[in-house]
Order: sequence, then C-alpha cells, then structure tokens
Amino acid sequence: VLDAFAGGPPRAIVSSVMGFEYHGYEIRQEQIDENLTTIKRLKLRNVRYHCGDGRFLDDSGEQATYDVALTCPPYHNLETYSDHPDDISNCGTYDEFNAAMMLCAQAHRPLMKPGAFVCIVVGPFSDKRTSELIDFPAHTVQNFQEAGFIFHQQVILSKNFGSAAKRSTNSWKGLKLVPLHDFLLVFRTPS
Repeated sequence: VLDAFAGGPPRAIVSSVMGFEYHGYEIRQEQIDENLTTIKRLKLRNVRYHCGDGRFLDDSGEQATYDVALTCPPYHNLETYSDHPDDISNCGTYDEFNAAMMLCAQAHRPLMKPGAFVCIVVGPFSDKRTSELIDFPAHTVQNFQEAGFIFHQQVILSKNFGSAAKRSTNSWKGLKLVPLHDFLLVFRTPS
C-alpha cells in the first residue's frame, strides 16, 4: 500500500492489521515520529514511513511495485499542516496547488502495477480568499487521467453529521451550506 500524504497513522494501522505492507510518505518528521510511537505501541509490522514529498515519490529505481495506493491530500489552503517550504498546503495559489497534485499523479504512475488501484479522498471546498467553490474532485480526475490512469469509480463518503453544527459556524459566515460528504476517487492503471 502506497500513501503519498500519510498524515496520522490510521491508514498504516488498517493496512498492517489486514496483512499488507504499508509505505507512507510524510513531509513532517515529527508526524512520522509520532506515528511510529503508535505503531510500536500496537506491535504492528510491515509499516514503513519515508520523510518525503508526495509530489516526488522515491521509486529507488524500481518500477511497478505497488498493488494499491490510498491517500487523502491536503485541501489546498483549508488547513496549513506545517511551515515546511515543500508542504503543498502552503502553496500560494490554487493553480500552484493543482500543479503540485499533477506532479503527485505523475509520481504514482511508474510505481503502480498493471491493474493496480489508486484511491484518493477529496472533496470540493471554498477558497479562503475568494470564497469560490473549488472542484477539487474534478481536477483530481483530470490530473490522474492525464498521468495515464483510468477513472474507475467514484464513491460518496458521508462525513460525521454530528460535527456539522460546529462546522456550520464558520461555513455560514460565507453563506455556504456545510458539506456532509467527500469523494473516494478510484483510478486503475491499464492492465
């Protein structure tokens, strides 16, 4: 399992429990250290973290290594994860961010086995500066198709309805409804 934007340990935990080898890329070493503490405490195996950028996945000269990729990238400037200059949540404009996501799609292509799946959780969001609704799912589909993937399936993921009231405080300031779903976009490499 390849995870280009590892963040916290849930995807690593599930992968390990299910018997898969997990490789997570995370730009923040402190997040990796925290994750490894959790992984060790749970006595899980086959979890590897790489301190690196999801736009430039290191294939170490190997091709077609992974059966599946699963990740949830930052949503541009919705939340800043670090002050690291290569953290794509720091991109100045959405165009820069989308170009970074294109690099991520291209970085996945040589690492995925024929017929492998790439699963990405994304959703539309409002730009903090302009309040324009950004169709992040559509741009993700376009990026991965241009990188040579087949758009295989779209799954709607329901968000926690209980937290909608809390989230609505900020959303309503922009006169927008609270989103209650994200999309799991599933891509395949050609067989």
